[in-house]
Amino acid sequence: MPTLILLLTLLFTFSGCSSPYKNIPYSYTPAPTQSRNPLSAIAPLKIKVREFVDLRSVTNSLGSSLNSTGLKTGDILAQKPVETTLRARIITELQRSGHKILNTKPEFVISGAVNEFQAEIKPYPLGREYTALITLLIEIEDPSQRIVYSHEYRTLYRDKIPTAHSVQSSNQVFSQAVDKIVAEVVSDREIYTLFSKYQDAKKPKIKTKRHWFFF
Repeated sequence: MPTLILLLTLLFTFSGCSSPYKNIPYSYTPAPTQSRNPLSAIAPLKIKVREFVDLRSVTNSLGSSLNSTGLKTGDILAQKPVETTLRARIITELQRSGHKILNTKPEFVISGAVNEFQAEIKPYPLGREYTALITLLIEIEDPSQRIVYSHEYRTLYRDKIPTAHSVQSSNQVFSQAVDKIVAEVVSDREIYTLFSKYQDAKKPKIKTKRHWFFF
């Protein structure tokens, strides 16, 4: 068994040295099933989601594919801007929760900025290891355009797949990283409380009659 492991390691090493340079496309792949998020328990809100921005220093690449010696063999290139993908996923989750997405007279406005989206593919003795690190800043404004909530979410997602690399595998893992950080946003307890208190304040107050007793 030790001899077999050594042979596999040498095979990956020498094959990695001669790996041709090849860019790897990435496009978001939705998960087959999505669980409901806590925001579905809140009465429908009118929400505007501004265009997200990409604040990464390098925006034309998500990261690199490496060979077994650590040499770069290709760039991981997003087929759509990552800020567009993240914004679309958040909109989808809000709509699945029953909230209305519109641009006029919203009750809340959500803005987003991608500070990090780093992806990496590298070999290990039995297959490929995929890693994605995403940092997303979310800000929420109330109807008076006052920022009432701001938070930076950060998620690291890693998976090992015991097969040779395929675009399907990288799409799957990097999309799971996107889903993970979006789930953190829509499951944020502070956002839930913010929206819930706003809806509670809108409910009509029940007036109680005072009864006067004379003795």
